[in-house]
Amino acid sequence: MDVAVFEAGLTAEEDGYDGVIIDTVSDSGADGLRSMLDIPVLAPGKASLLFALTLGRKFGILAQWEPALTRYRKVIEEWGFTEHCAGVEHFDTPPDFAALIGGKADTTLPKMEAACRRLIDRGADVICLGSTTMHEAHHYLSGVLEVPVVNPGPLSYKLMESLLALDLAHSRAAYPRPKVEKAEMLHAMQAAAARHERRGGDDA
Repeated sequence: MDVAVFEAGLTAEEDGYDGVIIDTVSDSGADGLRSMLDIPVLAPGKASLLFALTLGRKFGILAQWEPALTRYRKVIEEWGFTEHCAGVEHFDTPPDFAALIGGKADTTLPKMEAACRRLIDRGADVICLGSTTMHEAHHYLSGVLEVPVVNPGPLSYKLMESLLALDLAHSRAAYPRPKVEKAEMLHAMQAAAARHERRGGDDA
């Protein structure tokens, strides 16, 4: 996913955009785009966890299903949040990027609430939704839980508005430009991969 997100955002600045928001809490492609672009690049995963610590002392992350737990635990350690994370709980629902909640609220929302309450029992005083696809659940969960619920998608929009209003962007000391830029090569690779996919995987 890193390469696809990186390639998709690579021309944002020359296309006239003021900033880039990556629509996944995996923060895929963020570091690469920051090294290439002067406009702010915001990734909701790390940003939502940092923001959660302005609201409480320990956050819990709500994941969709068990296969996702390892990835969350890995990034928590990589980002240095281990002591601030009460845990990760899932609500046993395979990802549905088009309609995670739509048409299934009666069954999905109670499972999400139960997972959040397990996090609270483990010491979480803030809940972080572990995917931007969970945005529809925010209103319900905020109404039934006694702790704040951080919704990474809308939060990232507001944070980007703040960055632009304050004339802030990522540090060049942290994200230096590459000595050799290979944007054209990357575009060519992505185009070739797309053609290969359209042909059904044949090399001819």
